Amino acid sequence: NLPSLKQLPSKLNDHKVLSSKIYLLNVWATWCSSCYEEHLFLNQLKLRGINIVGLNYKDKPELANKFLGKLGNPFENVYFAGLNPHAGEDGLLGLEEIKLRTAIKNLKAKFKKINFSDFLPADSMLINNKFSNENLFVYLYHDQALTPFKTLFKTQGANISLGLPFLRLSVDHGTAFDLYGKNVADYMGSYYVLKLALKAHRKSNEE
Repeated sequence: NLPSLKQLPSKLNDHKVLSSKIYLLNVWATWCSSCYEEHLFLNQLKLRGINIVGLNYKDKPELANKFLGKLGNPFENVYFAGLNPHAGEDGLLGLEEIKLRTAIKNLKAKFKKINFSDFLPADSMLINNKFSNENLFVYLYHDQALTPFKTLFKTQGANISLGLPFLRLSVDHGTAFDLYGKNVADYMGSYYVLKLALKAHRKSNEE
């Protein structure tokens, strides 16, 4: 018998999480022969922005992780934008993507539960993929990332410096020295970052 939905992880029990989006619930197992063909289709659905919750049935964790590491994980995704137009067209428009693919291979080997894409054309990467908690978009330079982000979210973003022994946050826009003292600047970026910092501080204290 399948487990009750009440036995799922707490994140999936929260009606606020599940009611905010439409999810596809997929029950799968490594011993299920049809799941192998189905899994390839699930990866394609995830790339199109479909939210998928996976429920593994009667598998040992190591077998399930090996399955996802080999065939891809449609439940978590990291997308990489190429540096050149059309992600280089396999070397026709630049060799940077080919040289950097080794880094993606290393990430796949180290983080087997995450589905890493190959380099995708930066100008169309968001056509089928949406900003969400399930997706991480990696861009190779400043304007390539912030142009679509600020089109959607304006000044409400956060700049986070990783690899430090403390949390370092700042607003995700410039200083605008020419607006000093004129009472015309949009303060929502600063407000957003302060709220995010307080939220992160409370969470760290709880842990």
